[in-house]
Amino acid sequence: MNNNYSLLDHKLNEICEKGYIKMDSDKYINSGLLLERELGIETNDFSVADIDGVEVKAVNIFSKYPITLFSCTCDGPDFFELNRLVEKFGVKDYMFKDVKVLSTKLYANKFTEWGKYLKMKLLVDRHNKKIFILIANKNGKVIEKRAYWNFETISSLLHRKLNKLCVVYFQKATNNNHIYCNFFKYNFYSFAGFDSFLSELEKGNIIVSLKYGVYRNGYKRGMPYNHGTSFSIKSNTLSNLFIKFTNFEQKK
Repeated sequence: MNNNYSLLDHKLNEICEKGYIKMDSDKYINSGLLLERELGIETNDFSVADIDGVEVKAVNIFSKYPITLFSCTCDGPDFFELNRLVEKFGVKDYMFKDVKVLSTKLYANKFTEWGKYLKMKLLVDRHNKKIFILIANKNGKVIEKRAYWNFETISSLLHRKLNKLCVVYFQKATNNNHIYCNFFKYNFYSFAGFDSFLSELEKGNIIVSLKYGVYRNGYKRGMPYNHGTSFSIKSNTLSNLFIKFTNFEQKK
């Protein structure tokens, strides 16, 4: 085993051996945050890996939800391209009618219905080395092909943040009105390469989520909120994008 990962491997073994850990505060009701606390690392949304060059992700063993890979706003053509999309194609929030929202999931292999009259889809343009957001009418006629990510941007981010990945599996239990979390196994992976990423994107296994919404409560209630633009992968296709390190598997 590479010495760079031996400390992380040791820490994860210790965490797994703890069994169920009480989630005793609002902050650590999130299993990912709890794991980061146990590892002694600070929460980050930056484009670098968590610890020792390895991105660590906590995944519920029973979950079928996609696994978030990274967040990345559009490269252009406008500096605040998502804001432009919201202004042009957003719909009025059901509660706060004066605020437009744009919250949807995009795929490259099919259109997603948006609002009453639109469809949206991703286009992988290998010739121009861009991933475009296509906007179409209900009949499927494309009315805009403008917002995009450069291949270089996504490739660079993937290699910085996800060149090495550790997926830690957990399950939860409740006892006496307290929630407990058990991290019980983990696997290490290496990134299979940008071509694999594009292939999974084209198949629809990688999803882009636009999350421009509105605060529902608190002092910012009614104000627009950009939750970011995330790329995630269907959990059952993770092995198409990452190669498992069998020598990093948890010791039995």
